[in-house]
Amino acid sequence: GGWLKVVWLSEFGQVVGQVIMALAHFMGAVSVPVFSALWFPTSERALSTSILFFATIVGGGVGFVLGPVTTQGDPNRLPTFLYLQAIIGSFLCVPSIFLQEKP
Repeated sequence: GGWLKVVWLSEFGQVVGQVIMALAHFMGAVSVPVFSALWFPTSERALSTSILFFATIVGGGVGFVLGPVTTQGDPNRLPTFLYLQAIIGSFLCVPSIFLQEKP
């Protein structure tokens, strides 16, 4: 979704990219308790689930701050923000390739 928003700068392209990103976030949010159940013992699941949910909230907050800081109110700098968003998202998805089903 992030890379789609980079290459398809029209309003419709931005909406399509955002919908894809929203669906991906939904799947990520649903997987947090599943990940905790598979990787952590019962005594640590509440803490691990809380940390993972908090990380998604922090990520959203970073997105709200990163936009204005990157664009500095100049609409011509929007592609820079979109590239940065896509690069960060891609970089943070790389570890999920190496996750095992169980530790």
